[in-house]
Amino acid sequence: MPGLRRPAGELENEVLAVLWAADTALVPAQVQEALGPGLAYNTVQTILTRLHAKGAVERERAGRAHAYRPVLDQNGLTARQMRGLLDRGSDRTAVLRRFVAELAGEDEAVLGELLRRAGSAPGEPARAPTSVSHDPPPETVRPGQP
Repeated sequence: MPGLRRPAGELENEVLAVLWAADTALVPAQVQEALGPGLAYNTVQTILTRLHAKGAVERERAGRAHAYRPVLDQNGLTARQMRGLLDRGSDRTAVLRRFVAELAGEDEAVLGELLRRAGSAPGEPARAPTSVSHDPPPETVRPGQP
């Protein structure tokens, strides 16, 4: 239906997908073309400007326009977003505890292994929690348990 607007986050993800797939930096017209019809040049330009302001893309002069390239790959950007959400929480320990409680078994095992490796790196001891939480332990907040 004409006139329906996509959420800004969805558009940002679509623009980033185009940039990740490209071998070189792209100008807004190239991004617009890759996204297909129905998206105005000004909309693409606005999304690219917002992504630049967020530090997700860098830009360089390309004639009269700017050419954009992603700063991080998709996994790196997701990790940065997760870190940003964690940093906004008032009780980091509680946020992490709840995050772990929501993980699927396989993801929990991968996270545990990554933490073991990080803690055993030469000269890099695992960091202790910076705050104490009064939330119940993870096993008592798992969804679906009695």
